[in-house]
Amino acid sequence: MAETGKALIKLPAGYKKGDVIQAQTICIHPQDTGYGKDKEGKPIPAFHVTSVEVWYGEKKISDMEVHGAISKDPYISFKVRASHSAPLKVVWKDTKGNVFEQSAEIKV
Repeated sequence: MAETGKALIKLPAGYKKGDVIQAQTICIHPQDTGYGKDKEGKPIPAFHVTSVEVWYGEKKISDMEVHGAISKDPYISFKVRASHSAPLKVVWKDTKGNVFEQSAEIKV
């Protein structure tokens, strides 16, 4: 099984200052809703991503509340204007209090 919490960010190539770019991010996570059962029929406790924050430099540009209904290994795509050189950081949080972060550098 893949490492829970491993997060990736992908930015396009060839952008310049002022361009609106498409960022893509994924977090490896089982997204258990709490309604499933294991092989022995025992309930699988809820264990899923609850929030995703996006930071561009020191400024939070998005704050999303998410629920167990999103798919395993959730993927999120969003647009951001490349106005200055700074890290683009995505922070994922889950029901067990885990925090997973990944950054990619926007260079203009």
